[in-house]
Amino acid sequence: MLWAGIHIKGLPGLLHYVDDAFSFKPDEALKFYAPYDGWYPKKQVSLLKLFNEVRIPHEKKKQEFRHEFTIIGLWVSLDSMTITMPFKKHTDLIDEVSQFIAHPAWQHPLCDWQ
Repeated sequence: MLWAGIHIKGLPGLLHYVDDAFSFKPDEALKFYAPYDGWYPKKQVSLLKLFNEVRIPHEKKKQEFRHEFTIIGLWVSLDSMTITMPFKKHTDLIDEVSQFIAHPAWQHPLCDWQ
C-alpha cells in the first residue's frame, strides 16, 4: 500500500515496519482531517485518505506527529537524533537472552534433534 502512496499519490519518503507507517517532513503546514477532528501534516492526511479509499482501518491514537515518539517500542528523538530502548524492555531482553543461553533449544528435553 505504501508503494501506491509513494508512486501513485506522490507521497515520497513513506517508511513502514510491519503495520506501522511513518515518515518525515520538516516544518510542513498542517491540514484538517475531519474524521479525527484534528490537524495533521498534509502528507499524513493524504495517506489516511488513501487508506480510506481502499478501506484499510486506522486509529486516531496511532496518528502521532512530533519530535519525539515511539516506533515499535523504541523511543525516537529527532531533536537529539537518538533511538533509546526503555529500561524495562532492556531488562526484559537481557532476561530472555540469559534464559536462552542457560537453556539452549538443542538441549531441551522435548527437542528431538539433539
